[in-house]
Amino acid sequence: MAFHNCFKPSQYFSMVPYAICVSNFCKNMFGFNVSVSSNRSMCSIISVSKKTKRTVNNVRLKSSSVGNDNVLVNETEIKEVTSRNAAQVLEKYDTILLDCDGVLWRTDHITHLPGIVAAMDTLQALGKQILFVTNNSMHARHAYIDKFHQHGFHAPVEDVFCVAYASAVYLQTIIHVSGSVYVIGSPGMSEELSLAGITNFGLGPDPDPVYHNIQDLLEVPLRDDVQAVLVGYDKHFSLNKLFKACSYLSDKKCLYLATNDKEKSVHVSPGRCQPLTGAIVDCVTSAAKRQPEVLGKPDTHLFDCIQATHPGVDRRRCLMIGDSVPVDMGLARAVGMDSALVLTGASSLHTLPSHPGLEPTYFMQSLAVLGAS
Repeated sequence: MAFHNCFKPSQYFSMVPYAICVSNFCKNMFGFNVSVSSNRSMCSIISVSKKTKRTVNNVRLKSSSVGNDNVLVNETEIKEVTSRNAAQVLEKYDTILLDCDGVLWRTDHITHLPGIVAAMDTLQALGKQILFVTNNSMHARHAYIDKFHQHGFHAPVEDVFCVAYASAVYLQTIIHVSGSVYVIGSPGMSEELSLAGITNFGLGPDPDPVYHNIQDLLEVPLRDDVQAVLVGYDKHFSLNKLFKACSYLSDKKCLYLATNDKEKSVHVSPGRCQPLTGAIVDCVTSAAKRQPEVLGKPDTHLFDCIQATHPGVDRRRCLMIGDSVPVDMGLARAVGMDSALVLTGASSLHTLPSHPGLEPTYFMQSLAVLGAS
């Protein structure tokens, strides 16, 4: 398109800055190149053309001929997966690892995302192995199976790798724990440990009175068979629990395990911020002066658990799909698999430059694009 807005010579010096401002505004906001022509007798905006590349917050968008926008971040090109190329992309993979919160439903754990059922139907029809991997330590596997049903799709329990289950697998098959485990965590964590035959305690509100002085602490009963302290999300976290965890961990032979140390908090609404597992782990780490062995993403223990129960999984033919760059893309990079960032959860394209080295292979507006082809 073209504009021919000519100005009189007397307006020349005042209109040149105006034309330049219009040019910059169109370029930054709408991705248009605006050409400005000027001489001593006139100043004209002579043409407007659509750019094929534009940069927003250090993310360069690159339009392609197939109707999708690839992006260039930290000199790495990331391909967009759309309904047009989804089938071609999926041909490269046998196993799809799916995060849950922010991918299958919103990060509030409740709100449905449109098109997810169709996407799951497509993956199953293509014969893909679908494994669910989540850092949410609140629930045991059967709770996720129930939640899948509520959202309109189904999965076998052995394909669910919530971090509560991964903790039990790690303690049982890798550590071969024989003593008891002190749990700062959820009913789901305790349930998975019990199903694995692991003695555990600490669930729920701490039963002892709040202490007021050193003598109170000296009278707190402690067990002498604790082989590990496992920390996850605990709605009943307190100073009493912190005291017990630190006391058990003062024995260097006692293992210190955490389900996740990356996710510290989330804003659930304006002015409302919910502390998450990482904040609780930080408290124990600081007080105990110990560093935990982290079992959740992005550390590789969760994938080790997958391979222990699904030995046929080939990481070269795996695609990790998640909503968090440091957590989900971090796991993919750590174990050497491709990854896809969905833009329905924690991270966006504009957060990618803050995580150099964790650029995903792909991005998609929603998992729903896999079922829209």
